[in-house]
Amino acid sequence: MSILTRLFKHGAGAKKDMGTYGEDHAVRMLKKAGCKVLERNFRTRMGEIDVVADEDGTLLFVEVKTRGKHSIAKPFESVDRRKQEKIIKASLEYLSKNNIDEDTPIRFDVISIVVDGESVDTEYIKNAFDMDG
Repeated sequence: MSILTRLFKHGAGAKKDMGTYGEDHAVRMLKKAGCKVLERNFRTRMGEIDVVADEDGTLLFVEVKTRGKHSIAKPFESVDRRKQEKIIKASLEYLSKNNIDEDTPIRFDVISIVVDGESVDTEYIKNAFDMDG
């Protein structure tokens, strides 16, 4: 039985289940790489940040995109300029809410996950975009 069959509902909840699976996978990967996960699913009216983590003093704002193998585009391709702007606005709210010093280095990363039967293909794109576009 494939990962998709075991883990995901069919129908209305399938997309949410896939997203949660991808975020869980990304968090495990970040922790294994030595990052400290500070928050998941930070929501504001401007947008959402899937994962906020610390990597040796650099604050990471990580967007996680998960798709099945039959998806037309690669998951990271859906992080277009409009989505980037929402993430940037949400990150500014995170920085303000948590009184993060403006000199703290930050980075915007994307973790792209494709689930294919029993395998999971992960691509971690560090510095996927910046505040300037």
